[in-house]
Amino acid sequence: MKTRFKHYFPLLLFCVTFGLLFSFMTVSSTIHAEEAQPIATETTNTPSESETTTETTTENTSNSNEQTTDTTTAEETTSANDPIKIEYDEATDIHSAENGNIILYCMNDALHWPHDTPTYQAPTYTYVNIDTTNLSPALIQKIQTLLYAGYPYNGLNLYKVVSEPVIMSENEFNALLSPPDWLRSDFYNTLGDTIFTYDDYKNKTENYQKLVQFTTEMASYYGSTTPSGHSYADITNTSFYNAIFFMLYSDNPLEYYSREFGTDYAVTEEQAYTSTAYALWKLMYDNGITNNNISDVSRYPLAVKLLNASATLLSEEPTSDQIKVVGDTTFRYNKADGKWYTGTLTLQVPDTYYGDFTLTLPSGIETTTGTTSITNNGSFVLVSQEEPSKDTSMELASTLAYIYGKTRVYIPAAGAVDSNGKGFQNMVGAMIQQKKIAATTALSVEPYTEDPGTDPGTDPGTTPSTQDPASKTEQINNEKETKTVQSVATTSVQTSTQTHILGSFFGLLITTMGLMFITKRNH
Repeated sequence: MKTRFKHYFPLLLFCVTFGLLFSFMTVSSTIHAEEAQPIATETTNTPSESETTTETTTENTSNSNEQTTDTTTAEETTSANDPIKIEYDEATDIHSAENGNIILYCMNDALHWPHDTPTYQAPTYTYVNIDTTNLSPALIQKIQTLLYAGYPYNGLNLYKVVSEPVIMSENEFNALLSPPDWLRSDFYNTLGDTIFTYDDYKNKTENYQKLVQFTTEMASYYGSTTPSGHSYADITNTSFYNAIFFMLYSDNPLEYYSREFGTDYAVTEEQAYTSTAYALWKLMYDNGITNNNISDVSRYPLAVKLLNASATLLSEEPTSDQIKVVGDTTFRYNKADGKWYTGTLTLQVPDTYYGDFTLTLPSGIETTTGTTSITNNGSFVLVSQEEPSKDTSMELASTLAYIYGKTRVYIPAAGAVDSNGKGFQNMVGAMIQQKKIAATTALSVEPYTEDPGTDPGTDPGTTPSTQDPASKTEQINNEKETKTVQSVATTSVQTSTQTHILGSFFGLLITTMGLMFITKRNH
């Protein structure tokens, strides 16, 4: 037996050694694999300052600021069939109804005014809604637009009321001294191709004498027409005639003309009212409404502007919650000039909110342009010499016109005429009122700590960076590189454990088979 054992001893040693070695190599590789697995971490990559987008929400905080002006919705004191007397204010020359709440305009310039005078007594009137008349829908829309845009509502923000008239320059006056072609042709011997200027008035030149002769000649067409078929009224309606009238019969043509007819924007209340009245008469004339002779309103620049107006009218009550301010409302310190700036702010309101919005700011804060009047989609930047208070705000407010009812046409009593058989004008008035709305927007302040090593930059409204751009980039890259995936580490550990068990099994199996073989041989 000893001989046999000695004979098979090398084979037994080989099997045991191979089995143990295989088991040991498997365990060793598993241990190293587990040691190599990193700790499973998941890091959220924080964006840099330049990658972060901040959205500022502006909240309306002033619904309580909504106010209705004196032109509130009138409680109707009359019905359509009740006869009324048209109200008249001698101081302003304005006609109205419903205790002054509906401003009226005359529709027939060739007929009598609807108020009493020393020579006649005005009749009573009744009204109908304009859409029940035989006026075309297009004309009705034009009338409503004109009344909405005209005096006193200025609903389209086409003009600005000033206390004193704006006096025109000599160059502006010279532009009025060019007669229309038909007038040059009808009075060729006096007007012809002559160029007239304000100097003719100052120096009483030969051209000035031509103007004197022209006024004499035109008088012969009173009650008739010129060779081109124009009436005397057509002549007197031109801006040319009215300009030379003041050259011939006043001591200051520039001032008198300016006071009488105004500009197309800055006008007195009287000029705004008169321009609206003439625009309506011209509209009636152009649409063939009888008893109208106003064929030219070029001498009233605002009247021309009103006639050309076209827009969607506000037909519902405006509200403060429609006022939005978009942009960065945070003040930031600008080291370049030592001031505090917000970002660019933009006013956004519905397109039918045509008014100017007045910007009210705390003491020490202003816009960079100095303006305090903002319109829809208008942009501005706020600036402060000193660090603003943390609890500060701004207000935007406007008074807007809106239509609250049907436009009315007031008609004189049937058969109403004066002693000479001359009738009275129809009147028209829109149901319009005005309402003040306002909204407050909170402003914030970003604290600033001075860093001597910082490049402040030069752009207003920007905050100087307190971190070197290169180090900031390196930090971002490091953060990105530390991110690992936990599931991969877990899978590797599981695989190593399975390999360890399998290797040990095969090692023991080989050893056992070797022992069994030797034992069998010994027996």
